[in-house]
Amino acid sequence: MVDTGFHVEAYFWLCLWYIFFVFDTVYVKHMCESVKMTNWGRVYYTNLLALPVVAVMLPSVGEQIALNAITWTPQVLAPLLLSCAVGVAMSHSSYYLRDTVSATFFTIVGILCKILTVIINMLIWDKHASPSGIGFLLVCVLAGTFYQQAPKRSGTA
Repeated sequence: MVDTGFHVEAYFWLCLWYIFFVFDTVYVKHMCESVKMTNWGRVYYTNLLALPVVAVMLPSVGEQIALNAITWTPQVLAPLLLSCAVGVAMSHSSYYLRDTVSATFFTIVGILCKILTVIINMLIWDKHASPSGIGFLLVCVLAGTFYQQAPKRSGTA
């Protein structure tokens, strides 16, 4: 079992992603518990914080050229607006779940939801995980179904 496409740079980015992933999961859970805000407030606040970054990044990569070339018809706007609505709904449900369960349980739910993505990938494309890789994924999913969240601590500590 070897990684045929082994590149040190790829593992560097994987480690960097993992560090940010763990920080994000734990920090957002901490913020959900310590900052009193409505769920919709969290969704709007997060998107508002991302807006300046997007406003700087889009012109720097030339996206305004692509946006100017688009003819804005209902056939173009409908999927765009649907995508926005689904994104807001996903953000809302994500913050609701983060507020309700532990950071570990939130991560396990996210991983268990990936199984549908893997199935779609197998049906559509020919480049996907090997049968042994999918078998190990199913073992992980099975193990995740046995996870039980620990009871929340009482306010006296």
